[in-house]
Amino acid sequence: MSVLYLFGGGFVGGIGVGHWWLIGRVADVVGRVEVPLYGLAPDFHHDDALSFLVAVYDRLMTERPGVPVVVMADSSGGALAVLLTQAVRGRGMAAPIRLILLCPWLDLSLSNPGIGRVARRDPWLSRGGAGKGGTGVGT
Repeated sequence: MSVLYLFGGGFVGGIGVGHWWLIGRVADVVGRVEVPLYGLAPDFHHDDALSFLVAVYDRLMTERPGVPVVVMADSSGGALAVLLTQAVRGRGMAAPIRLILLCPWLDLSLSNPGIGRVARRDPWLSRGGAGKGGTGVGT
């Protein structure tokens, strides 16, 4: 099995020590974890990241034919994981066998009325930090 890990950071923050710790634990179990360092806003648009991630996924599938791929992601990486899965399926490619999403940021508008109720329990994402990161991401 291969794991493709998409890190979060509100589309503006790079990969951090906590990410590497988690990735290390996953690698201890599965052996191979790919961690693509996609471009961040404001220098890059989410479409740039998605194109890059589709190419990484395609390379992974080509290099290891028949080896199942799991896409794992946190926070804003979760949004990219969902977009990646939709994109590869739309291109007729084999979809990942599993998506593992940790505190995925799927509501970029932050308009879900339930956000306040779960905010105290979310260890990775806060409404204030998310609002700063997501500004202009989709424009």
